[in-house]
Amino acid sequence: MLNFPYKTIDSISGLSRSVLLFLFFLIAAGLFSQTKREIDSLKNELNTFHSDTTKVNILNKLGFKTINSNIDESLQFLAQALELAKSINFERGKLEAYSNIGCTHLQSGSYTLALSYLSKALKLAEKLNDLHQKVIIYNYYHLLYFNIGSNNKAAEYAFKALYLAEEINLEAGVAAIYINIGNMYLEQKNYTKSKKYLMQALEIAKKIKHKKKIAIINTNLGQICIDKKKYKSALDYYLKAMNTYEKLEIYPRLINIYISIGDILLLQNKFDQVREYYQKSLGLANKLSFDGQISQSCYKLANYYYITGKNDSAYYFADSSYKVIMQLNNYPIDYDAVLLLYKLNYNDGNFKDACDFLEIYKQMNDSLIAKRNYMALDNLEAQYVLEKYEKKIQLVKMEKTMFKLKSIFIISLIILLSVIIMQKINKKRIQNKNDKEIITLKLLKIKGELNRKKAELKTLTFTIVEKNKKIDNLQNEIAIIGKSDDLDALNEKKEELRNLKILTEDDWVKFKSIFKDVYSESTLKINHLNPNLSEGDKRQLMLIKLGFSINQSAEILGVGYRAIQKARQRLAQKLNLKSSKDISNIING
Repeated sequence: MLNFPYKTIDSISGLSRSVLLFLFFLIAAGLFSQTKREIDSLKNELNTFHSDTTKVNILNKLGFKTINSNIDESLQFLAQALELAKSINFERGKLEAYSNIGCTHLQSGSYTLALSYLSKALKLAEKLNDLHQKVIIYNYYHLLYFNIGSNNKAAEYAFKALYLAEEINLEAGVAAIYINIGNMYLEQKNYTKSKKYLMQALEIAKKIKHKKKIAIINTNLGQICIDKKKYKSALDYYLKAMNTYEKLEIYPRLINIYISIGDILLLQNKFDQVREYYQKSLGLANKLSFDGQISQSCYKLANYYYITGKNDSAYYFADSSYKVIMQLNNYPIDYDAVLLLYKLNYNDGNFKDACDFLEIYKQMNDSLIAKRNYMALDNLEAQYVLEKYEKKIQLVKMEKTMFKLKSIFIISLIILLSVIIMQKINKKRIQNKNDKEIITLKLLKIKGELNRKKAELKTLTFTIVEKNKKIDNLQNEIAIIGKSDDLDALNEKKEELRNLKILTEDDWVKFKSIFKDVYSESTLKINHLNPNLSEGDKRQLMLIKLGFSINQSAEILGVGYRAIQKARQRLAQKLNLKSSKDISNIING
C-alpha cells in the first residue's frame, strides 16, 4: 500500500478567514513540494513497469501528486487507476483511487462528488479493515465539513481520525490531525485550545523528526501570535518555518512565508526589511510561474511603495498585479490591486482612469460576492447531501441494530427451544433406557419361560417315548404269556397295556398348551392354514414342526408307519401340496 501524506491546514497571515478557508487545500502537506521532475520520474516508471498492480499504485501516486498543479490531469490519472484496479479486482488499489478522487473533488470544491467517492472509500476500507486508510478518510471528512462551515461535524470526524490514529500508533497521522484540530480552534479564535493541540503536534513532529510538519506548526503558531498582535513572537515562528522550507527546498511554501514575514515587518514599521521579503516572494513566484502568487506579491510591493510614498513604483506593481488578475480571470484575493490603482489615479488627478478602475473594482467585488453566494449555496447543498448521507448511515445503523436484536432474539429462542427439546430427548432417552431395561427383563423372563416350556415339552416327549418302550415290552410279554395259556396273567398284562394308552386327551391338552407357548407363531399358522383341518391333522403338523419323522410320530401316536404316512398324504392334499414332504416347508417357512 502506498503511504500518502496526511492533509494538514496551514494558516496564512494577512488574509481574511474566508480566504483562509479557500486556501486550505492549496497548502496541503507535501503537495507543492512535488516537483515536475518527480512527476516526470513517476511517468517514466509507469512506462517501465509491466505489473498491473504496480501501474495502479503509480497512477494513484501520480494522481495525488498532481492534485494541486493540474486537477484535470490528476482526475485523469486517478480514473485510470480506478478502472485498472477494477479490471484486475485490486481492492486496495480501488480504495486508494476512491480516496484520492474524493480528495481531488474536495480541493476543487465539488463537495457532493467528494462525499460520493469518500463514502465508497470508507466502505471499502471497513471491508478490508484498512485502519490506516480509515484515518486518512476520516481526516478528509473533517476537512470537508470544516470547509463548508459545519464545525461540529468537522470536530467529530477529526477526533474519530485521532482516536483511530492513536489506536494504531500512527504518529505522523496523529501529528497531522493535531495540526488540523489546532487550526479548527484557531478559526474559532479559541487560541488556548488551538495552541494546546499545535504544541502536542510539535512534540510528536520533533520526536519523529518530521521537519516539514515542524515548519507547518511554526507557521500556525505564528498566526496565533499575529491574531493576538504579538508580532515579535509571530516573526520568530515564521523565520523558523522559513529556514526549514529553505533547507528542504519547498519553494511554493516559501512564497507564502516571505509574504507573511513582510506583512509582520510592515505591521512593525520595519520598512527597510519589508521590501526584501516581498521581492523574495515575487522572485520565487516568477521562477515557479505561479500566477496567483505573482499577482499577490506584486500587490504587496505596490501597497508597500504606496505606504512609503513611492507612487510610481506603487503604480507599476499594482498595474502588474492587475494584468495577471485579468489573465487569470479569477480574483478571489488580489483585486485590492485594482482599488489601489483607483487611489493612485485619483491622487494624481487622473479622474477618468480612477473612475474606470473604481467601476472595475465594483464589478470584481460584485463578482466575488456572487461567487461567495454561489459557494455558500453550494455549501448548503453539500450540507444537505451530507446530512442526508448521515441520516442514511444512522438508518443503516438502526437497521443493523434491529437486525442484530432480531438475530439475538431468534438465536435465544432457538437455544431455548433446543434446551427444551434436549431436555425432552434426555427425558425420553432416560425413559427409553428404563423401558429398555424393563423390556430386557421381560425378554429374559420370557426367554426363561420358553426354555422352561421347551424343557417341559422335551420331558413330555421323552415320557411318550418311554411309554412307547413299555408298550413294546408289554406286547412282547403278552405274546409269550399267550403261548402258556395263563389267562390271568394275560388279562393282567392287557389291562396294564390299556393303562399305558399313548397321549390321552389330557396329555394332548398339556402338549398343545406347551407347544402354543413355545411356538406361538407356528400355532397361529396351523390354525389358519385350512379351516377344515382336524385335530389329528393339527397333531401331525405339530409333530412335523418338532422335527419328528414318520417312525417317531408313529411311536408317539401309537400307530403304524403306514397310518402316519397316509395321514400325512391326506394332510398334503388338504393343503394343496404335491407331496407330504412339502408340509415341512409350509410349517417351518
